[in-house]
Amino acid sequence: MTSKKRGEALLVDGLLFELVRSPRRKTLTVEVAQTGVKVRAPERMREATIYQFLRNKRRWIERHLADLPAPTPPLELETGAELRFLGETYRLRITSGRKSVHVDQGELVVPVVPSHLPREQTVKRKLVKWYKETAHQYLADRVARRAEAMFEHPTTATIKVRDYKRRWGSCDHRGDLSFNWRIMMAPETVIDYVVVHELAHLIEFNHSRRFWQIVEHQLPGWREQQQWLSKNGGHLYRF
Repeated sequence: MTSKKRGEALLVDGLLFELVRSPRRKTLTVEVAQTGVKVRAPERMREATIYQFLRNKRRWIERHLADLPAPTPPLELETGAELRFLGETYRLRITSGRKSVHVDQGELVVPVVPSHLPREQTVKRKLVKWYKETAHQYLADRVARRAEAMFEHPTTATIKVRDYKRRWGSCDHRGDLSFNWRIMMAPETVIDYVVVHELAHLIEFNHSRRFWQIVEHQLPGWREQQQWLSKNGGHLYRF
């Protein structure tokens, strides 16, 4: 078996990994996605330890790579393209003007003005900005409603909207919640699953049996929502 390091990447027995070190991390984790395999490690952990960990996880990694859905082709952001919002499909309509992005009779309207940037890049920027702003308002409401049913006292967690490459949400050690803006394309039931999942981490900061019991109590049909994300999540990354 041969292993060697290439910059921020590790080549372990012919499989390339992206290595991400963090001074706050205490354990090793590995993430499998269509964009590649990422290993997260404590800042000062010996490479030999990381290599051995990845060798031990080889079968698990290969199985999850094989289970990944086929890559979805990028979406061309032109008038007539289909975009999702809260599980519904809208046709994109690009117009001239400086107004904000808005929904109008089954269309997602994006006004743009000519600039030095390619039009598609301008459209993408405006769309992402709109999704993020809408996500923050919507998710703040859903978190508040779900937290009311889960906690005796209202949660003081900070809510952030991020551009994650892989995850749909996260809860950090301070109890602050972050969500992927792309989740706004999913059905509302799926969004609720992600919200409950992250709120459950405020009670149980792991994925133990007790954690899943909390999720089950709040959302008896959570497995169906999780399966929807596994099957359709790739389509939400088309731009």
